Amino acid sequence: MSTSMFQEQGVDRADSTDLLVLVVELSPGAPDPFEAWVVRATTKLVDGVRTAVADASTPVLVVQVVPRTTNAAQHAAAAAAWQAARAVVQAATLETEARPVVNLVRLPADADSNALESVVRLLSGANGGFIVGASFDLVPAGQIGATR
Repeated sequence: MSTSMFQEQGVDRADSTDLLVLVVELSPGAPDPFEAWVVRATTKLVDGVRTAVADASTPVLVVQVVPRTTNAAQHAAAAAAWQAARAVVQAATLETEARPVVNLVRLPADADSNALESVVRLLSGANGGFIVGASFDLVPAGQIGATR
């Protein structure tokens, strides 16, 4: 899987045999990052996860792609978008009757594909079904936009 699969805005789906991947890319050029990254992206994510978990037999991985932030408003919006995505994933796994397997990974837009591929391998592996509601933050701690 490579970062070339990421599309501008919204939630995109990539199906594999073992895992359904929902990609949410936060657009770096958004004039109002809070509106675009938190409100609109989270609304689309809720719809995407709701549709994806309708068939609880397929594990779901939500991938949030965050741009490098350049100011305080973008940094705050990126942090809020991450927390909102975590809440959506945890609600889907803990409050849905079917108990679907849904996890979340956040990575920078300039990440190499190896970072995401390692998470996909882990979740697609023999013990991947035991990892539920987890969030993997692959944004480096020193990078602007990181929430660690």
